[in-house]
Amino acid sequence: MIPVNEPLFCGNESVYLKECIDSGWVSSEGPFVNKFENQYAEFIGVDYGVAVSSGTAALECALYAIGVGKGDEVIIPSFTIISCAIACIRVGAKPVLVDSNSDNWNIDVDQIETKINKKTKAIMAVHIYGHSVYMDKLIELKEKYGLLIIEDIAESQGSEYFSKKEDKWWRCGSIGDVAAVSFYANKTVTTGEGGMVLSGSSDYTERAKSYRNLCFDTKQRFLHNDIGNNYRMTNLQAALGLAQLEQVDNFLKIKQEIGKAYKKELANINWLRFMHSKEWSKSAYWMYCILINKEESFNAQDLSKYLAEHKIGHRPFFKGLHQQDCLREHVDTVKCPNADEAFEFGLYLPSGMTMDESKVKIVCNILREYKS
Repeated sequence: MIPVNEPLFCGNESVYLKECIDSGWVSSEGPFVNKFENQYAEFIGVDYGVAVSSGTAALECALYAIGVGKGDEVIIPSFTIISCAIACIRVGAKPVLVDSNSDNWNIDVDQIETKINKKTKAIMAVHIYGHSVYMDKLIELKEKYGLLIIEDIAESQGSEYFSKKEDKWWRCGSIGDVAAVSFYANKTVTTGEGGMVLSGSSDYTERAKSYRNLCFDTKQRFLHNDIGNNYRMTNLQAALGLAQLEQVDNFLKIKQEIGKAYKKELANINWLRFMHSKEWSKSAYWMYCILINKEESFNAQDLSKYLAEHKIGHRPFFKGLHQQDCLREHVDTVKCPNADEAFEFGLYLPSGMTMDESKVKIVCNILREYKS
């Protein structure tokens, strides 16, 4: 069996976890939390980090931090994890769905302006599968309409974006007003479960810190200033995250090598398409994605059964949020043909830290045999 993802623990993970246990500091009050926040923020290129219990919690805290609330609208892609919509709903806002583009499955920035109205408060830029959103367009809309930008970098830790306006490369997560990241087990840096809010604003950071901690008053114990949540990260999780972060350069190198190996091995399979990387994006290759040509007589579900029979781990693409029955009362009915096509024909392949060129060749040989 080649799993779709395996984390790699080959640094100080055991040392730091033992330190937590030996000291008794296992809760969110332990010293590793601040260390992890500070060093991860530095890695991204922002001033502040607020560690939380999940990527979903990070999105919710980020929205609260910038003042999104009841009556507001947030423009988000349909082709993304449902957490993006849930976070909006939890703070009282309405998620407004936009289709993806057909090149890299990120939000179609050319459709966003048609969704902007007096209720629009923010745009959520979800950098899909390691490839950045075209942020220059979002910055243009931000300045034109006075909007805020939230980046979701769960799948793009270490990815970069070149801004023509600024004439420089930016790390994803450092471009918008706030960013949210997930440290789930399949992410480049993992804490098992966990997330973080990132920002250059001290005001947004303090609001996020308050919200993750039940909005406790800073002066009077058990007085609460608002309806917050308990989204704190434990010292144990932060210890694991810090050890992972110390290895992030090597992790990103491994991801690049996996991506290059897949690109080489799959080049001659004419029934497949791949993410079309733009010159303004440096992908972190979180997962290597394939898309079956829609002219074929089979789809991702058919190929999935075949890969499972051959013990090759994989995952389907997102089912668009516009197709989720549980969101019907929260979103407008929209058509998103590119998101639909990606779901019907897309999969991502084993891309974990334990992959190497020999395993990539095994996966690709099995793919070649599907139509032979």
